[in-house]
Amino acid sequence: MSIQLPARAAWLPLLVCAIVRALWLVPSLGVPFQGDEQKYWSLALIWADLGVYTGTWPPLHPAYLAALVELFDPYAEAMSRVGLSLMAVWTCGWLMALACQASGPRAAVLAGWVWALYLPLVPYSHMLLSEGLHIAILTPALTLLVAGARRMAEGDGTPDMGFEAPRLALAGALMGLACLAREAGFLWVIALTLWCALFRRRDRKIDAVSGSVFLLGALVAIAPWSAVATRTQGSFQLLGQNMGLNAYIGWNTSYFNRDLAGLGIGRAPRRVPGAEMRMSLLGIPDDAEAWGYEFIPNLATRNAAHVVKGLTFVSRNPLYFARTRIVRLADFVTPLSYMSRALRMEPGRAAVVGKSKVEPGGYQMPDGLRRPLTILSMASVAALGLSAVYGCLRTALRPGARSLLLSISAASLATSMVLAFSRIRAPWEAVMIVPAAAAWASLAGSSCPREQGAAGSTPSRWMTAAWLAVSGGLLGLWYLSIPGVVATFEATP
Repeated sequence: MSIQLPARAAWLPLLVCAIVRALWLVPSLGVPFQGDEQKYWSLALIWADLGVYTGTWPPLHPAYLAALVELFDPYAEAMSRVGLSLMAVWTCGWLMALACQASGPRAAVLAGWVWALYLPLVPYSHMLLSEGLHIAILTPALTLLVAGARRMAEGDGTPDMGFEAPRLALAGALMGLACLAREAGFLWVIALTLWCALFRRRDRKIDAVSGSVFLLGALVAIAPWSAVATRTQGSFQLLGQNMGLNAYIGWNTSYFNRDLAGLGIGRAPRRVPGAEMRMSLLGIPDDAEAWGYEFIPNLATRNAAHVVKGLTFVSRNPLYFARTRIVRLADFVTPLSYMSRALRMEPGRAAVVGKSKVEPGGYQMPDGLRRPLTILSMASVAALGLSAVYGCLRTALRPGARSLLLSISAASLATSMVLAFSRIRAPWEAVMIVPAAAAWASLAGSSCPREQGAAGSTPSRWMTAAWLAVSGGLLGLWYLSIPGVVATFEATP
């Protein structure tokens, strides 16, 4: 089966996506680095200059930046941002392809429009962070998988008919490459491996071969880097070495949320709805002892030691861990985003992080535009969240699409058990554009019965109950986000 798009209508969202990214690219040029941008850029400069990689992240994104340093220095920074903007247009096309396979041509065009105009994800098309590259690689992988599931469902009815091995291997290799850009993507690999093994249209048998082929494709893509890291560290390494630091931040008495950097709310009281409940959930028990970050020369040993310390802390403080995970979930689905964060900071203005560390601000634009764009950005997150929940649980989708979307949603939400803010959810947020577009196409009555009727996966009664429960839970988590939303709006010029 070929992967098709509604050709006559698809070009316009692509064009608008390119225009929107170009418009935001201009005010981003010359703006000081934010967050991990400086670290990625420093790693790229060292790599380009000395030919060695010294980072704790998987190497694909620093390799991309280092290649542009060698090709375009002294204009490498600008060209890196241009390259990420072009990747966003590429992603727009593949999101349309994914929506076309999952729902139909009308949903595909809607998905393209949403991606083109959705402000919260625009920063990843010009900030030197790994999410833009990661999303550009994983979207074709998901499209291949959904197309394969559709081919199985529309095949000749053979009970033991499985996925096409080349398609699975290619999808797995792409997901492996995506993991080399962003380590947390390996949770998606695990979830998708299970999906490949368990998805059967006409029988209930486990397809271990399909799951193995997909996983093997991913591991083959990861293997060269894994071999290098293993030799360097003296013990087996799969991807990166950030889990120890994340455990120190997330499984401890500390609280960290980059979306709230410089706002000073954390556990501080605010006279707004949700603040008191948020404070009570984050309150530190008297018997909970913080553990410190210990510098151990060997990176792998240091990483493993801190993961053990974090798990020990969790085992000793299970109730504290459980209630703080509620706040982490709220931080994961918050209406805030890197866009609202950048809009509240003027270029060069410092946002205080902790007691001494500072990082510079955001876009060069008139102050009069900042608050309206902030409101639009927050409203966009809320609209997409509710629409995606409806699309996943209440809209007829083609076979395999719903279970795939739910699988990667579970894998994404698992990250909030460690650390959560809007950047962590970016890949999942991008993919959720697909069920949201399917929901709008369905509600508008634009879905063709041939596309979503007998060949579609019709929601059951339990999915209706799940839709009501998840929607209610989402609203409850947004209630906990109100203090951050109010503080962000007040801090925006």
